[in-house]
Amino acid sequence: MGAYPPAKAKGLWPEYDIIFAMKASLIFLAFLAYVSSSATSSQAAIANLSVLRERLWTETANATRFDVTGYVAFVCNGDTTRIDLVDGDSHHQFWLSTSNSCPVRGGDLARLRGRFGPPPENIRREISSPLAPYVDQVDLLGKAPPRHYDEISGVRLVSGGFTNAAVSVRGILSGAHRDELNANWNWFVLRTPTGKVYAATPDRENALATLQSLSDAEVTVCGTATPAPRLKGLSGFQLLVVGDRGIVCTKRPTDDPFTCQDLAEGIRRMVDPNPRKPVSLHRNLIHGTVLGCGNGRLFLRTTGEVFCSVVPLSVPPGIVPGCHVVAAGFLEYELSGLEFVDAHVRLDATDRAPLSPGKPIDAKVLSPSTKGNLPINPRCDGEAVTIFGIVANSTESIRHDGIIRLICGDHTVSVDIRSTFGSPPHIVDKGYGLSVTGIAFCGTAGNRSTGGLPFFTGFTIYPRVQEDIVVRSKPSWWTTGRLLGVILALMVLIVAILVWNRSLAVLSDRRGKRLYREALAHTKAEMKIEERTHLAVELHDALSQTLTGVALQLDSACLANRGGNARVGQILEVAKSMLASCRRELHNCLWDLRSRAFDEENMSDAVMRTLAPYADGIGISIRFNVPRAPFEETLSHAILRMVRELAVNAINHGHATRLWISGEHHDGTVAFSVHDNGCGFDPNDFPGPRQGHFGLQGIRERLEKLDGDIDIQSKPGQGSKIRIHLKVQKKDNE
Repeated sequence: MGAYPPAKAKGLWPEYDIIFAMKASLIFLAFLAYVSSSATSSQAAIANLSVLRERLWTETANATRFDVTGYVAFVCNGDTTRIDLVDGDSHHQFWLSTSNSCPVRGGDLARLRGRFGPPPENIRREISSPLAPYVDQVDLLGKAPPRHYDEISGVRLVSGGFTNAAVSVRGILSGAHRDELNANWNWFVLRTPTGKVYAATPDRENALATLQSLSDAEVTVCGTATPAPRLKGLSGFQLLVVGDRGIVCTKRPTDDPFTCQDLAEGIRRMVDPNPRKPVSLHRNLIHGTVLGCGNGRLFLRTTGEVFCSVVPLSVPPGIVPGCHVVAAGFLEYELSGLEFVDAHVRLDATDRAPLSPGKPIDAKVLSPSTKGNLPINPRCDGEAVTIFGIVANSTESIRHDGIIRLICGDHTVSVDIRSTFGSPPHIVDKGYGLSVTGIAFCGTAGNRSTGGLPFFTGFTIYPRVQEDIVVRSKPSWWTTGRLLGVILALMVLIVAILVWNRSLAVLSDRRGKRLYREALAHTKAEMKIEERTHLAVELHDALSQTLTGVALQLDSACLANRGGNARVGQILEVAKSMLASCRRELHNCLWDLRSRAFDEENMSDAVMRTLAPYADGIGISIRFNVPRAPFEETLSHAILRMVRELAVNAINHGHATRLWISGEHHDGTVAFSVHDNGCGFDPNDFPGPRQGHFGLQGIRERLEKLDGDIDIQSKPGQGSKIRIHLKVQKKDNE
């Protein structure tokens, strides 16, 4: 027999099936790798800054990768970290996607890798593009080779044409200060023979203290020319200083700033407009008398009788109006005169000059016209003037701003009292008439440090001492606001009176209706009483006397039949008993009609009044918690009659000496009971109508009509307790 191949295991693949599956998996993985590499190659990272800038302004740049290398112009740290990278003539800004410290600084050669994406809110405020490049990885490649900086003049830099170019400017460093918008940046002014240049540098590369120590030093500043920021009010271009090698000091300033050139009498030539050229780019020295102070300035009258304002770095103590001082600062020109900025100030003499009296002046020469022309008198600048006006702002506004707004006819003049008073006098308020004496200073808009084009805004008065403000008149108590308040109060009072009258009318109407109902009810009650009295008299005079006569006749018949026919005697006795019951009922009716028991509002009082004729020597306890108001009079009358019948039976027949009467009203049912301590009786065998007793029978007949029931509990010798239940029928509304 031939050999047969072994049988395949049930449920297992053959070897050639496994090999086929492995080959198919390898082919599929290779295909995926090819697709992935194709996709990656189609989205290759951008390595050129110029191409990157073009892609940034398109929506298709989202999620695009970049990998660029260049020269780090500077690094700005703050809420976000910004890196300015330069590659040839291309310049671009990048943002770190993490909060980690940046490993590079200005002057380094770096490689930046990252992606594009929508910027967050803090970055969106600084850029206008819909996408921003985020740096995921920063690699320091070393120090960049020394760049070549083209030396240009200050006027050429400001005029433009050097966007992102590496330039250098020589000049005198001054005016270093912290940026108001970003505390990680410092600004300074570079004074050149052709004009001022403004430069910015990160604080981590050029600290503010270092810049301030170089004030009045001759330096060469190397950096990147960029457009000046509009938020700073600058025009033209500025310098972004490159790293810690961007400022080279060629001549350091002297240790004593007061050894600079003294202008002396030469300052008078400075105010001549043809031409206006500074004597020196460095600090200059002037001597003068302090006229006043305000808005961070000292107003001086120099020895050459020229007015100028001084912006000191700090004001030494003891400097007040009238003092003689010496100031060393940088000379600048304003619209109305000379100004010394970043000045050092010290006392020059111990004596004080007297304050000049103010010259009365019309406010129209101090405030610009609303028609556009400027009817000002430039000779008022620096003069002591006196004006009169009405305060336009309140004490709260004056305390907050330190400015008093005076309305002088059709013009408004500002009075700055911050330096004079520290806080405004408490007597100054809106509507006060003031006479103000002070130094008139020409105000301009535009920050002197940022070089914005200044324009005239009017004069501001700076009082010298507290006595310069005199109250001439107080506001009238009767103001427009108070008049409106009085009118409003009168309107509220009239409305209140109308509402009060309406309320009184409604209350009077309600009270009248209530009195009418009470009078009507009283009249009805009186009519009922009168009718009952009349009925009682008629019953007594007619029916009661007739029944008395019948009773006498029956007594006579009984006497005549004494010893006679027994049957006739029995009938006569029954007739006498029935007549006695009728007379008793008639007596009760007459009592009810005259006793006014049915007029009581409380059922307990009504029961007590009903049982009064029978209560002599009998202890009666009444707890009848049933109001009369909601019931018909028929029901109330029936209840009182049944209570009286049960109580009289207990007294007369049961010889009771104590009665307990109670009642309650609940769920549309009235239940009451009469309990006594009498001799009791057998409920199944007690005298009835045949024996001349109609009490219980009459109660049963009443209950049938009133849809009620009676429960009798009694035994001979143990007293009795009779309980009655009645359905309540509410009284109809009148």
